[in-house]
Amino acid sequence: MPPTRRTLCSLTLCSRTHRSRAPSRAAPVRGRRGFTIVELAVVLAIFVITAALGIGSLREHLPRYRMVQTAKRLKADLRTLQSLATSSGRQARLRLVSAPGDCADPTVWGGGWALELGDRSNGSTRWDVLPVDLSEEAGLAPDSDQSEGLVVLSEGGNAEARFTCLLPWGTLTGPLSGDRDTIVINARGYLDNPTTDLDAGYIRLTLRNQDAALQGVQDEAVVLISAAGAVRLASPTAAATSVAGTALR
Repeated sequence: MPPTRRTLCSLTLCSRTHRSRAPSRAAPVRGRRGFTIVELAVVLAIFVITAALGIGSLREHLPRYRMVQTAKRLKADLRTLQSLATSSGRQARLRLVSAPGDCADPTVWGGGWALELGDRSNGSTRWDVLPVDLSEEAGLAPDSDQSEGLVVLSEGGNAEARFTCLLPWGTLTGPLSGDRDTIVINARGYLDNPTTDLDAGYIRLTLRNQDAALQGVQDEAVVLISAAGAVRLASPTAAATSVAGTALR
């Protein structure tokens, strides 16, 4: 019996359905190529060279950074004493502590200072290292707490500044015999030091970068204090030629 049209369509549909259900072949996936040992070695070498250059540059600039930051702290401490003197109505002073030797040996560094408050507005005879101790003020106990008033730049000090040396500051007699090596500020915020303590109108405190000195380079920061109590930070060259000085960064 010859196939009918329905039979033929059925066969055709079945054939198409069969073909549509046939699994399709997936496109071949290309394998990902990794880094070779040579490539990794080159990248590692570049990283090591870059890090070495960065560390060398940091070591070169770190001593100068410490010196400048120490000079800024000295300037800030002088202003703190000015504020304390004007607010308390009493004298305040910065007592300088010399470094071992005179900083001529570039391997020697250190020095420091103390922040102190007097007992009078003029002619103080008793001085209290900050913070102010009430019991010490009343004469009941010695100055036991000096945690906020001592700044020690030497190795192991609370403000250690490696390779920063506080240079000798010349003659500082102060207003009274017991005020030697001090910068005394009165209740108005002005200096009480005699004019003989000033050089061209200023007391000059110099910090030297001893690491640079080891390489034969002079690198110093100068803090200038005027008779009117103005405090400035300058480079040594500018300090010798300019009143305002040059700001250190």
